Amino acid sequence: MPVLSKRSLCLALLCAAGCMTLSARREAPINAPPEFAGKVVLVRSVGGVNSLGMDALAKQLKAIGLANEVVFYSQSRFITDRIANEQQQSPGPLVLVGHSYGADAAVRMAHSLEARGVVVDLLVTFDPVTPPRVPKNVARAINIYRDQGAWDKVPMWRGVPLQAEPDSHIQLTNLNVREHPDLNFANITHSNIDDNSIIQQEALRQILRTCKMNAFADATMSSRK
Repeated sequence: MPVLSKRSLCLALLCAAGCMTLSARREAPINAPPEFAGKVVLVRSVGGVNSLGMDALAKQLKAIGLANEVVFYSQSRFITDRIANEQQQSPGPLVLVGHSYGADAAVRMAHSLEARGVVVDLLVTFDPVTPPRVPKNVARAINIYRDQGAWDKVPMWRGVPLQAEPDSHIQLTNLNVREHPDLNFANITHSNIDDNSIIQQEALRQILRTCKMNAFADATMSSRK
């Protein structure tokens, strides 16, 4: 068996070490940047008994990796200062979602944030009951509701269209599911409209469109020009 010189042995060891390092680099996982950014705040209705769709949406957003929190109607008025501070410290898309009286609360939260100079990138409402007009700091709003005919006279059982403030440039869409056969399911009521999986997917699509990193970066760059 040939005997290697010290020089040959050192070269062999260096070569082996280099191959191991290269192999390790190839196998090391690459941490891809997050596809979505921002935060979603979901507001349940009075009492929190209904609005189960807010929890279902939160679970889907968590699985995607998008930060979110579910709050009760009674909490909504107390968290706008914290949201404003978070947006100042870490700017990103902000989405407000609400159902029934929680939808009304989400619109009022947008008003409070307007006074603090905070932009709401997307407002999503399910069957708002007695909402104020959507303020000018909301960039885009989609309202998913179902008119209940005679029951529209009873606020707690109805869903109504949203209206924007005068001279507002908001992109506002009022989606009455009665006018869309693919969304107008017979078992939909005011209490469960937010818990319908098909309707939830429409809301989720709008949220992800708003929170997609590339879209947010493009919008930020445009606003700086």
